Amino acid sequence: MYRVGLGIVVLNVVDALLIFKYLHDVLLKNYIQHNVLITIFGFEILNHYPILLSTSLRFCLDMRPSASESWKQTRRQLFFLVELALTLLSLAMSVVFSLLFFYHYTFPVYMLPAAYNSLKAAVVKTRILVDFRKRELVLRRLQIPDSVAGETCIFCYDDMRPGVDNIRVTPCCAHCFHYDCIRSWLEYSPSCPFCRKKI
Repeated sequence: MYRVGLGIVVLNVVDALLIFKYLHDVLLKNYIQHNVLITIFGFEILNHYPILLSTSLRFCLDMRPSASESWKQTRRQLFFLVELALTLLSLAMSVVFSLLFFYHYTFPVYMLPAAYNSLKAAVVKTRILVDFRKRELVLRRLQIPDSVAGETCIFCYDDMRPGVDNIRVTPCCAHCFHYDCIRSWLEYSPSCPFCRKKI
């Protein structure tokens, strides 16, 4: 475990030094007009840094073991938001690089697949974020039941005990579930798992 952590730290330091060297050469020595390879390799170094940051964050968050469900949810949300920000950063870097390269040399045709993949990833992650916010709104609309007469949760097959378990009722069909169970279900489908009505 510590070897992996040490490897990630070394990669971060090496990449940060390469980025510093690239920015130093471009900004102070103005090599961008004279050497196309510095531009290409510098962009590749910059483009891989968000991936390295994402990997580092995932490693750091997974290092903290916790059985708490709230920490797992917070960790998932935090990682998703940081990954979305890094995807948007990667897309912005692709656009800036293409514009700089086009201004100084010619249009970088080889960059089109990478730019397309960055745009596609940003759109997918934005859709996931919108769906996540919709699920949160649905979870807030779930009601707490007045009484549950010996029902069993269809997910975990445990008896639902009012006052002891965190139980929620779907507003559309009045089916009862444990809150954690229905929250896990809503990550996959926006419908009631029992009758398939939209929640």
